[in-house]
Amino acid sequence: MKIETYIYLEDKKKFVPIDDIEKIKTFVATKEDFMEQGFINLEGTITFDHEEKGKIEDFENPDSIEELWHYYTNIFEKYVEEGYGKIYYPSVPLEIQLEKRSDHEVMLSLDNQTLIAEYKELVRHFIESGREFIHFLENIAPQVDHSGFTNQLNDLEKTC
Repeated sequence: MKIETYIYLEDKKKFVPIDDIEKIKTFVATKEDFMEQGFINLEGTITFDHEEKGKIEDFENPDSIEELWHYYTNIFEKYVEEGYGKIYYPSVPLEIQLEKRSDHEVMLSLDNQTLIAEYKELVRHFIESGREFIHFLENIAPQVDHSGFTNQLNDLEKTC
Protein backbone atom coordinates (compact mmCIF):
# COMPACT_ATOMS: atom_id res chain seq x y z
CA MET A 1 0.00 0.00 0.00
CA LYS A 2 1.19 3.49 -0.84
CA ILE A 3 -0.08 6.72 0.66
CA GLU A 4 1.44 9.80 -0.91
CA THR A 5 1.10 13.54 -0.49
CA TYR A 6 1.21 15.89 -3.45
CA ILE A 7 1.47 19.68 -3.47
CA TYR A 8 -0.25 21.66 -6.20
CA LEU A 9 2.15 24.17 -7.76
CA GLU A 10 -0.23 26.88 -8.89
CA ASP A 11 2.33 28.62 -11.10
CA LYS A 12 3.06 25.39 -13.00
CA LYS A 13 -0.50 24.02 -12.75
CA LYS A 14 0.76 20.60 -11.72
CA PHE A 15 1.10 18.34 -8.69
CA VAL A 16 4.47 17.25 -7.30
CA PRO A 17 5.16 14.70 -4.56
CA ILE A 18 6.42 16.13 -1.28
CA ASP A 19 9.78 14.44 -1.73
CA ASP A 20 10.43 16.89 -4.59
CA ILE A 21 11.32 19.43 -1.92
CA GLU A 22 13.44 21.73 -4.09
CA LYS A 23 10.62 22.40 -6.57
CA ILE A 24 8.25 23.06 -3.68
CA LYS A 25 10.72 25.37 -1.92
CA THR A 26 11.17 27.33 -5.16
CA PHE A 27 7.39 27.66 -5.47
CA VAL A 28 7.00 28.66 -1.81
CA ALA A 29 9.66 31.36 -2.19
CA THR A 30 7.46 33.09 -4.78
CA LYS A 31 4.16 32.57 -2.94
CA GLU A 32 3.29 35.77 -1.09
CA ASP A 33 0.60 34.18 1.09
CA PHE A 34 2.59 31.06 2.01
CA MET A 35 1.74 31.41 5.71
CA GLU A 36 -1.74 32.32 6.97
CA GLN A 37 -2.61 32.44 10.67
CA GLY A 38 0.19 30.05 11.59
CA PHE A 39 -0.64 27.48 8.92
CA ILE A 40 0.98 26.86 5.58
CA ASN A 41 -1.16 27.96 2.68
CA LEU A 42 -0.50 25.14 0.22
CA GLU A 43 -3.02 23.07 -1.65
CA GLY A 44 -2.60 19.47 -2.57
CA THR A 45 -4.00 15.98 -2.31
CA ILE A 46 -3.36 12.68 -0.56
CA THR A 47 -3.51 9.49 -2.58
CA PHE A 48 -4.09 5.94 -1.36
CA ASP A 49 -3.09 3.05 -3.64
CA HIS A 50 -3.70 -0.56 -2.66
CA GLU A 51 -3.30 -1.96 -6.17
CA GLU A 52 -6.12 -4.40 -6.99
CA LYS A 53 -7.89 -3.59 -3.72
CA GLY A 54 -8.54 -0.02 -4.77
CA LYS A 55 -7.19 3.44 -5.29
CA ILE A 56 -8.25 6.83 -3.98
CA GLU A 57 -6.95 9.94 -5.66
CA ASP A 58 -8.35 13.32 -6.50
CA PHE A 59 -6.15 15.55 -8.60
CA GLU A 60 -9.10 17.65 -9.75
CA ASN A 61 -9.95 19.23 -6.39
CA PRO A 62 -6.78 20.27 -4.55
CA ASP A 63 -7.46 21.48 -1.03
CA SER A 64 -5.53 22.82 1.94
CA ILE A 65 -2.99 20.03 2.37
CA GLU A 66 -2.31 20.66 6.04
CA GLU A 67 -6.02 20.66 6.84
CA LEU A 68 -6.58 17.61 4.66
CA TRP A 69 -4.05 15.64 6.72
CA HIS A 70 -5.84 16.67 9.90
CA TYR A 71 -9.22 15.73 8.42
CA TYR A 72 -8.03 12.26 7.42
CA THR A 73 -6.53 11.81 10.90
CA ASN A 74 -9.87 12.83 12.39
CA ILE A 75 -11.70 10.21 10.32
CA PHE A 76 -9.49 7.51 11.83
CA GLU A 77 -10.14 8.89 15.32
CA LYS A 78 -13.91 8.83 14.66
CA TYR A 79 -13.63 5.28 13.37
CA VAL A 80 -11.85 4.14 16.55
CA GLU A 81 -14.47 5.83 18.74
CA GLU A 82 -17.62 5.04 16.78
CA GLY A 83 -16.79 2.25 14.33
CA TYR A 84 -17.48 4.60 11.42
CA GLY A 85 -15.99 7.85 10.21
CA LYS A 86 -17.25 10.43 7.76
CA ILE A 87 -15.91 13.87 6.90
CA TYR A 88 -15.79 16.25 3.97
CA TYR A 89 -12.79 17.88 2.34
CA PRO A 90 -11.98 21.21 4.00
CA SER A 91 -13.15 23.43 1.11
CA VAL A 92 -14.83 21.12 -1.39
CA PRO A 93 -17.98 19.03 -0.82
CA LEU A 94 -16.19 15.70 -1.27
CA GLU A 95 -17.22 13.05 1.24
CA ILE A 96 -14.67 10.69 2.75
CA GLN A 97 -15.87 7.62 4.64
CA LEU A 98 -14.14 4.92 6.63
CA GLU A 99 -16.27 1.94 7.57
CA LYS A 100 -15.87 -1.63 8.77
CA ARG A 101 -16.16 -4.37 6.14
CA SER A 102 -15.26 -7.41 8.25
CA ASP A 103 -13.48 -8.24 11.49
CA HIS A 104 -10.19 -6.97 10.10
CA GLU A 105 -10.98 -5.05 6.92
CA VAL A 106 -12.19 -1.52 6.36
CA MET A 107 -13.37 0.38 3.32
CA LEU A 108 -12.10 3.90 2.68
CA SER A 109 -14.11 5.80 0.11
CA LEU A 110 -14.00 9.19 -1.58
CA ASP A 111 -17.02 9.84 -3.77
CA ASN A 112 -17.09 6.87 -6.21
CA GLN A 113 -13.61 5.59 -5.37
CA THR A 114 -13.11 2.82 -2.83
CA LEU A 115 -10.22 1.01 -1.26
CA ILE A 116 -10.41 -2.13 0.89
CA ALA A 117 -7.59 -2.78 3.36
CA GLU A 118 -6.72 -4.55 6.54
CA TYR A 119 -7.26 -1.88 9.20
CA LYS A 120 -3.89 -2.18 10.95
CA GLU A 121 -2.02 -2.11 7.64
CA LEU A 122 -3.91 1.01 6.52
CA VAL A 123 -3.22 2.78 9.83
CA ARG A 124 0.45 1.77 9.79
CA HIS A 125 0.93 3.20 6.29
CA PHE A 126 -1.13 6.28 7.15
CA ILE A 127 1.03 7.03 10.21
CA GLU A 128 4.23 6.48 8.23
CA SER A 129 3.04 8.86 5.50
CA GLY A 130 1.84 11.35 8.12
CA ARG A 131 5.31 11.41 9.64
CA GLU A 132 6.80 11.99 6.19
CA PHE A 133 4.40 14.92 5.84
CA ILE A 134 5.55 16.32 9.21
CA HIS A 135 9.16 16.02 8.05
CA PHE A 136 8.18 17.90 4.89
CA LEU A 137 6.53 20.64 6.98
CA GLU A 138 9.62 20.94 9.17
CA ASN A 139 11.67 21.53 6.03
CA ILE A 140 9.48 24.21 4.49
CA ALA A 141 8.08 25.85 7.64
CA PRO A 142 10.44 25.12 10.56
CA GLN A 143 8.94 28.00 12.55
CA VAL A 144 5.57 26.24 12.84
CA ASP A 145 4.83 23.90 15.76
CA HIS A 146 3.65 20.53 14.44
CA SER A 147 3.55 18.76 17.82
CA GLY A 148 -0.27 18.59 17.84
CA PHE A 149 -0.31 16.59 14.62
CA THR A 150 2.57 14.42 15.88
CA ASN A 151 0.56 13.69 19.03
CA GLN A 152 -2.51 12.76 16.96
CA LEU A 153 -0.45 10.27 14.95
CA ASN A 154 1.10 8.84 18.13
CA ASP A 155 -2.36 8.39 19.66
CA LEU A 156 -3.60 6.72 16.49
CA GLU A 157 -0.62 4.37 16.55
CA LYS A 158 -1.71 3.15 20.01
CA THR A 159 -5.00 1.88 18.54
CA CYS A 160 -3.27 -0.84 16.52
